[in-house]
Amino acid sequence: MHRVHHIALFVAITAICVLLAVRPADGTSATLAEKTVVAVVNPSQVLEGLVERAEAEAQLRQKFEELKAQAEARTSEIRTLQELIETTTDPDARQALLDEIDVKGIKAVAFDQFAARQFDVDLALLQQSLYNRVVESVGELAQANSIDIVLVNDNASPIMINPELRVPRATQVEEQISQRRVMFASSTVDITEALILRMNNAHSEQTGQR
Repeated sequence: MHRVHHIALFVAITAICVLLAVRPADGTSATLAEKTVVAVVNPSQVLEGLVERAEAEAQLRQKFEELKAQAEARTSEIRTLQELIETTTDPDARQALLDEIDVKGIKAVAFDQFAARQFDVDLALLQQSLYNRVVESVGELAQANSIDIVLVNDNASPIMINPELRVPRATQVEEQISQRRVMFASSTVDITEALILRMNNAHSEQTGQR
């Protein structure tokens, strides 16, 4: 009987210790949890609405068109030499034209590869820069509005199936579902539009546009 009482007393003491360990002494942790403010943002929608993104992409397209024009000019030179060969009867002259075509062809391929790499680098740097700007602006907006946590609203876009992929449709759906983190978010906690407005206003001030 005494042993039973000892066991019961030990269990009771253990339970009390656990409660004291998890329960805040002054209620501070509970208060902080109750005051936690959470918001969501849709990064894709933000990027689509940014004026600075549109301007940067326009500059990138212009650079791409310039590179494309240079590549087409090189191709045109080779085509002209090929047409000239057809009217050239002198063997030495024909060989000289063939050698020139080979050299220009090698240079044209090298230029195409350079242009592709350059465009890829510029696009990657643009995407990285815009993302960093979004992250920075999210932090500023959150601090200005006493928001503690900002989550990516990955539930804003529907589950998509691409029949062209060599991946079973069920697997595509499963992978997208497994990557989702937000199941529901009220429009009242969505700061996407506010973020777009804030970033566009900041860009206008920096560039002197009104």
